[in-house]
Amino acid sequence: MSRVQTTESDARLLEVYLRDALKIQDGMGSVMNALAERIVEQDIEGLEACLVEAEPKLKGMEALESNRRKIFSHLERVTGRSFRRDGVDSVIAALPRSEQAGLRELLGEARSAAKDLRRAANKTGMLARQAMSFDRELLNAILCLGESMTTYGADGEMRRAAEASLDRSL
Repeated sequence: MSRVQTTESDARLLEVYLRDALKIQDGMGSVMNALAERIVEQDIEGLEACLVEAEPKLKGMEALESNRRKIFSHLERVTGRSFRRDGVDSVIAALPRSEQAGLRELLGEARSAAKDLRRAANKTGMLARQAMSFDRELLNAILCLGESMTTYGADGEMRRAAEASLDRSL
């Protein structure tokens, strides 16, 4: 693969993606925590409201995946590095030096938000499984929501939450 000269705009693409990932993961973490509270309180109406609130955030996660594919393929082309083979740190190292520190810091924040989201999703799933006195249909909806959470491995591949830990994402 021939290396093309990278620019600050290439680094900005990754920055925008990481900021979006951070925002969306924080939003989903809030939803998961709200779901957990409603499960503990056995508040069926509150759970229904949380599930409605979660829907646009799940769409945001789907959009994030679409953007990830486009951005990662562009960055792999211009840096000559592979997210799968070389990892995100190697790709960042190929970008302009003036952008590297900020991107690494943002990557750390996104990884931290991913860990928090994973913990919240695990807690919510555990509580939902314990709450067998709840409406079965609603329980299934909550469990499906937790299991549909997607993550991104160091190789840039989308994974299910059960398959990969979010703290290794991005």
